[in-house]
Amino acid sequence: MSVALILFELLLVSFSSAFHSQAGVRPIHRKFEFNPSLTAACIAKQDDLVTTASVDKTILKYQTVPDVVVSKDTTMINSTVSSKPSEELSSENTQPKIQYRRPLGSMELFMLPRPVGPTSNSNLSRPPMNHVCAVLLSSTPSTKALRLALDNAVRTHPLLRARVEGDGFPRQWLDPVRRMVRWGGEKRPLEFVVSAVSDNDGEIYRKNVLENTVSDSATALETPAYWGGSLSIVNVPGSTRRDLSDSWQTRFEKDLDSETAMAVVATDTDEASIAGTSRDLWKIELHRFSPHNHKSSRQPCAFMITLNHCISDQGSLNMVIDQILSDIAEIESKDSGDCCVQYPAIAQPMPVNLCESLLGKNSGTASFSTLFQSVFSPSFKRLREYALGKIQESLSPPTLLPIKKATDNDGAGGGIGTPASILLFGTPLYGSQDISRVRSTVQYRWLPPDITSALVKKSKSHRVPISMTLAAAVATTCADFVAPANDAKALDVSQKQRKYKILQSLDTRRFNGASDPGNTLSCQAGAMDLILESLPDFLGSSIRSRSRSSLDQFWKVAKQCFDQTSSYLKSGDAIEAVRLFDMGMTISDMGRLVESYARSSATAGRAWSAGITNAGEYERQQAVLREGSPREQLKRCHGDYEIHEIYYATSHARTGCTYPVGCLSVGGGMSFSINPPWPLITETESKKFADDLMELLRIISTENYA
Repeated sequence: MSVALILFELLLVSFSSAFHSQAGVRPIHRKFEFNPSLTAACIAKQDDLVTTASVDKTILKYQTVPDVVVSKDTTMINSTVSSKPSEELSSENTQPKIQYRRPLGSMELFMLPRPVGPTSNSNLSRPPMNHVCAVLLSSTPSTKALRLALDNAVRTHPLLRARVEGDGFPRQWLDPVRRMVRWGGEKRPLEFVVSAVSDNDGEIYRKNVLENTVSDSATALETPAYWGGSLSIVNVPGSTRRDLSDSWQTRFEKDLDSETAMAVVATDTDEASIAGTSRDLWKIELHRFSPHNHKSSRQPCAFMITLNHCISDQGSLNMVIDQILSDIAEIESKDSGDCCVQYPAIAQPMPVNLCESLLGKNSGTASFSTLFQSVFSPSFKRLREYALGKIQESLSPPTLLPIKKATDNDGAGGGIGTPASILLFGTPLYGSQDISRVRSTVQYRWLPPDITSALVKKSKSHRVPISMTLAAAVATTCADFVAPANDAKALDVSQKQRKYKILQSLDTRRFNGASDPGNTLSCQAGAMDLILESLPDFLGSSIRSRSRSSLDQFWKVAKQCFDQTSSYLKSGDAIEAVRLFDMGMTISDMGRLVESYARSSATAGRAWSAGITNAGEYERQQAVLREGSPREQLKRCHGDYEIHEIYYATSHARTGCTYPVGCLSVGGGMSFSINPPWPLITETESKKFADDLMELLRIISTENYA
């Protein structure tokens, strides 16, 4: 019976753990030993809007050029890349030598995603997890400076030079018809292949950029072969900020749900001889006003960055953004022939994957013998407790969907019956839906600095970090949109109470024993479930109607979020969640289970009521390591370039949260992106949710009640 429970949990609960990764996260906790005051400080560090006295001592180890440490799963190939004349430098030149090879970890495989079928187009059944980010700037950089600065970043961060090779198919399927259980490892595992780059390569590219002027009308720009992505220019035809916003927002929403922008492709339809290789894993678009209409560089612009989530999270991407802007400002301040920065960034070694960072080098090696050990071995006692606790939790399903759009009466999406039916029979319990038209509907909101500051102070006065306040605000607003009634006027907290499940993002770099020091771009994002019992219908509406009792209940919800997060860290559940997910990905095809869940009519692909990702305060995060210079923090301004706002998201269109929310503080204010799935949530409902959330935060920040 225990074996059956663990097997069931691996395919049922690790499915939930599969989505415990979001693009933007900040550090939560460095130790699991429980200390109430330390826990409060470290959770506050997540958003970096509350000052903490903690110091990241890993900085001291990386002040000089670090030695490249190669794990058993990482191969470094020492090779010299021959230089080529600059006129030969183009996107079509021969591939450079390889510097690193490393198999993808479980989370990276899920994000990529790992192919689930035998043919070249089978992977289209589940698109990649795209991570999109828009950086709104006060000025527009020259094409020359942008190309040179981006090349510096590519040479610094290995995953910006990476592609993916392999096919990821197991040696054998234990269930060849359904293809759910993997056996015997993989013939050709999916691997990151990182191009080597020498000083010669950098000199050749810099010479090419300096000697060859790019036309103002150019869109796609030539890039060196060692780049793992692309750079292009979008000339916005209009002249107003609205025109600029329309341009980058169109790209943001298109790439967010794109099945092909960052997708894996295969070169052969024969499974026996398939050799997969990826397209670019990232791309950057500079959206600027057309130079024909505006000759001055002091015009606003937008960087649109799209990445496959397997190589990034928002915390490490912020570091790359700062590096690019810093180098642009320095390059443009010099003579036209001088394109070198005074303190160049230190080239970083290949980052370890999330599971190896937390679990050690044995991650990704689970087998059925490991599974049986997990049932009986004392060393797996905590894992058994965690898995059985998640099974028990799933027996009382939360409200996931708006009641008026659910197939049941409680919005629970069929409860445990839906994933159990998929696991046992391969099909959803209540039939399948057409997901070909599903897309995100995105709202962008900005909370001014005065309200953000007041919200932080109010959170501190109630002894909860700002992240817990944000989680409570998202859940409270969600309660307004789940209830069946359309008019919440004159309603109080005596209305029906429901259970909600909120996805809260965390940064695994801060977990005890994590080996990733946070010096380079990588995906180290995790998350946890916040289970909020007995949340009244229309609680947000009651607060906006100035109900004192409702406001008091709100702070109880925020405290409940804080207590659950503290308990999660104290108990070590964070590590066990990663271990369970890693085991599930190794011996099963989680992607197929998730895709089947996405097609369920009962759930509409929803696994959480809402989600909150707080990427912290931009200016308090650490900058890239540079030679001969102490490590600094990120800066909002570099020369003429001031960051106005940053928006980011990962797609929840096919499956995930009903109301996903991401936020980041920059310049004292806070930017929000809200991207629920359409048509489950209409454009009108999405806009109202965003407006109500902003109004709720303003009211909470003041608490001006009679």
